[in-house]
Amino acid sequence: MEIPLIKDIEHVQIAGGPHLACHWPRSGGIWRWGDELLVGFVEAECDYTHLSLVDHSPQNFGSRSYQRLRRSLDGGKTWADGAKLMPHDLPVEEQRKILHMDDYQKESVWDFRSPARQDIDMTSDDAMLIMGRAYCGTQRKKPDGSTLCDQVAYCYRSADRGRTLEIVPGIVWPHYTRVAVEWASNYMVLDSGRLLCWMTGYGDPAGDKVAWPRRYCNQLFASDDNGANWDFHSEIYANETRLAASYPHVVVLPSGRWMCCLGMWFQCNEGVRTRFTSICYSDDKGMNWTEPRQIHSWSTSPYPLVTDDGRVVIIYMRRAPSPTGMYAIVSGDEGQTWSDSFCLNDDTPDAQPLGFTDGGYPVAIEMEDGRILAAYYWQHDDPDIAWHGGRRVIMGTFFRVD
Repeated sequence: MEIPLIKDIEHVQIAGGPHLACHWPRSGGIWRWGDELLVGFVEAECDYTHLSLVDHSPQNFGSRSYQRLRRSLDGGKTWADGAKLMPHDLPVEEQRKILHMDDYQKESVWDFRSPARQDIDMTSDDAMLIMGRAYCGTQRKKPDGSTLCDQVAYCYRSADRGRTLEIVPGIVWPHYTRVAVEWASNYMVLDSGRLLCWMTGYGDPAGDKVAWPRRYCNQLFASDDNGANWDFHSEIYANETRLAASYPHVVVLPSGRWMCCLGMWFQCNEGVRTRFTSICYSDDKGMNWTEPRQIHSWSTSPYPLVTDDGRVVIIYMRRAPSPTGMYAIVSGDEGQTWSDSFCLNDDTPDAQPLGFTDGGYPVAIEMEDGRILAAYYWQHDDPDIAWHGGRRVIMGTFFRVD
């Protein structure tokens, strides 16, 4: 497939500031109601005095962060702060209280039932669901002797476009794995009213057994009570050998077939720089999936979008090797063939000296006029920062595919 014509590229900063670090729209989401837009991501105060302050570990950035919503009422031209939820700097006991984790009733090894919840009709046009992660699960000892609590995947529902959120959130309890990790905009509402969400399970449920190979399992969970409780539905992909997969995102193609996009890498590669994109399909509404097929290399955290005219656009970050930046590929035949890649934004540091550039984790949505808005985590090469890179912000890029 020849490269499509990409035009009307326009950049806007959605979030960030001199003393803020903004990460991972892929751990938040993107929603649109006409010209009203909402983007969720993870944010923390940061003085940028040391590189460890912006790393991905729960001990550093994670321990200071919270989930932030930012809203635009003018089609993405200007943005303002919305809700701030789940502060991670609170003691573990306080985080568990916020999530009402100890109010759940354990009915079996994998089955937990939620406490009383607000009645929200998730089929309403104004309803939305935002998922996140908190580090307040089972406490485990690390090899260096320190302790760390497992991740807990929570979900807040809203009946009014995220202006107010329910007090008691839901928990997606892991199935066959130690934890379940949420990803952005990771749910769909079926015609029947059933909700499906896709998660990445990680780790041995009995502990950190090195010999246990199923480190990453991409799974579907279902809810038949408007997102109050979630039950395991099916496994999209898991490999017990050398490959790992994460960042699942499911879209429904014009034919009715479901496609899941996966970011993959080789587990033997400790540096995890060789990343690639694969896709798989389901013809029975997510019960069974084909084996993933690799379609692109040097791509991290890919995010698919089906446009109103039926094309599939996958947006991804090229973190290594240089040239780094945000890129996209397009398919006009439901993923059978793909265009060459095209660059959306290359204004970021190159891969050296670390060997890769941090950033990406995009989400995307189509506007009423046919343009696509991609929101992603980004850094420029700020001269006043004492290392290779800069402040972490949330950028937005509008573009049109002809």
